Amino acid sequence: MKPRTGNLVKRGSVYYLRYTVDGKVIVRRLLDQHEKPVSTIEAAEKLRAQFMAPLRVADRKTALETIATRIGGVEAELAKIKDDAPALKLADAWVAFVAARTKREVAPTTLESYECEFGHFTKWMTSQHPKVVEMRHVDFPIAEEYCNHLIARNLSGRSVNAHRATLRRVFNVLTEKARLTSNVWAKLAKRDIHTQGRRALTVAELQAVCGKATGELRVMLALGLYLGCRLGDAAMMDWENVDLHRHVITYVPRKTARKVGQSLEIPMHPELQRVLEETPKTERSGPLSPDFARRYSTRGSCSTTKPIQAHFIACGLATSEPRKGAGVKRRTTVGFHSLRHTAVSLLRNAGVAQAVSMSIAGHSDMNVHQLYSHSDAEAMRRAVALLPRVSGRVLPAKLPPTVRAEHLQARVAKMAPERVMRAVLRALAVGAKAGWMVAKAG
Repeated sequence: MKPRTGNLVKRGSVYYLRYTVDGKVIVRRLLDQHEKPVSTIEAAEKLRAQFMAPLRVADRKTALETIATRIGGVEAELAKIKDDAPALKLADAWVAFVAARTKREVAPTTLESYECEFGHFTKWMTSQHPKVVEMRHVDFPIAEEYCNHLIARNLSGRSVNAHRATLRRVFNVLTEKARLTSNVWAKLAKRDIHTQGRRALTVAELQAVCGKATGELRVMLALGLYLGCRLGDAAMMDWENVDLHRHVITYVPRKTARKVGQSLEIPMHPELQRVLEETPKTERSGPLSPDFARRYSTRGSCSTTKPIQAHFIACGLATSEPRKGAGVKRRTTVGFHSLRHTAVSLLRNAGVAQAVSMSIAGHSDMNVHQLYSHSDAEAMRRAVALLPRVSGRVLPAKLPPTVRAEHLQARVAKMAPERVMRAVLRALAVGAKAGWMVAKAG
């Protein structure tokens, strides 16, 4: 739009201003401050500028409004074109998530869990909402429906929260590629969690489980009981971690490797050493349990858990019970992780300092460590002497003579701090073999 400037018109010796408003031509005589007609060009130009200034502002405002309207229309058209264009599909989302450089780095096993949980969601979407193909069309009602689906399947609060967290993470990372306007999973509230962990095994259960184990399972159980390690660490334990000459195993727990990365050096129980020494020297390379390592690395923890649980059941152990709290699914009470609970409980109930037992288990949180300490002092005191050998041979049922703890205090006080942890597990086995055990003072 051409701005209004007005034209000066001279009639005789007097100047007039001619301009147009809404298509109507207006002619106005110019008067000075004394209301006298203007007869000089200088004065006329000055009055024209003063009079036309407000009209020019109005012109600019109208012009800008017109331009904004036109731009808005173009943007709306572009938005419509963009909205009509295909966006990232659910079927392609996982590949895009793995390739994204904006996602947080996680351990391979964690990424496998994410893939499993996201895969469950996409299968459910294909079954329940086959017409919803793109990620951006997953709305809040669908998210609520999926959450209720998980609850109906009797998943625990922890499992439901894990699925929710995975979907929220994937949708966050792919926001731009999927052209999302909001993350529907962030609106869902977390479920309450009722923690019910594994229990420690009794002496009779240890004798049955360890005594009947054979092959790689025997090695796995020995690592779990005498090292107190987790299933993944036991399955992927390598001969490079083992020093038979120094009688130690050094490894970095997989669960805390990315965040903490602290290496643990654990003294080997003599029975664990004997089990490992049965492997010929020529075969001491690669994983300690090749089949379990292959299962764990290719198919995840479930494939390694099943044979262990089957062994426990075959030994007469009830491995699950009805869940208390959220959900009604049965919860696992006994499994490989029970060996870790047992190891910690044996150490704590034998009077081992908490700092030492935490170092052996690789715990940095005292509250978490307390969950592994099951109080049954007398039973655990006897378990130190009756600790079953995984070879099937059991120590004599008759308790050996007792040496009171105060008799050992002088010797322990002289030990260097770095030797304390190494001495703990070794003392349990060496002491039992020598025919004595430590009892609490009084």
